[in-house]
Amino acid sequence: MGRKISEPEKRAQSLFAHFKLTEIQRNDGSRNPESIYFNDDGKGTSLIKNRSLYSDYPPSSSKSPKNYIRVVPDCLFRSDYIEIKGNISGKDWGSLPRDSLNDNIRLSLLRMKIGSVQNIVKKYHDLEKQEQEMVSHVLMCYSRSNPMDRYYLHWDSIIKVIPSPKENLAETVLHYHNMRFPIKLVSGMQNQERRLFVIDYEIMNQWDKLRLEYQL
Repeated sequence: MGRKISEPEKRAQSLFAHFKLTEIQRNDGSRNPESIYFNDDGKGTSLIKNRSLYSDYPPSSSKSPKNYIRVVPDCLFRSDYIEIKGNISGKDWGSLPRDSLNDNIRLSLLRMKIGSVQNIVKKYHDLEKQEQEMVSHVLMCYSRSNPMDRYYLHWDSIIKVIPSPKENLAETVLHYHNMRFPIKLVSGMQNQERRLFVIDYEIMNQWDKLRLEYQL
């Protein structure tokens, strides 16, 4: 049984059906979904924020600190990927709600991998001694959480390299038959062999207006 479809995905699928975008196929939730890994060795990246490892769960939770490993795109379109989101954009990092923050950390890591922005991810041995001790102390509480098996990203560094999360996406146009659909693309992926597009509520609102333009 596949995962439950989110409200943004339901709205997007309705639009796909309305415009007869039959080449957009579901990926996440399918039998063998394709993934985009942030590191070729498959290791994840943890965020160091406020002198600790970032977690989006309450302290009482038994969940380990966040470990960003990959994106599993919601859809496939020809040779490209599409992610479906609600509200992903924001002018500044501090204003992002939890899900949008996690999404933008993933987008930032993807941009670092393709060389769109400076790669500021560090290995464990590149951390200062105090940080190494903090990481080891935090992760020792969780089985299968070896500090050497993760990379690390500093919060202060990411907001210097990418001052605004809005920079992670660029608006572009998706051509399909004789129609032109506004869409967002991960910044720096314009010439990539397999690109990651994003459709959020802002884009869906624009697609709703296209119904009048194309009289559909």
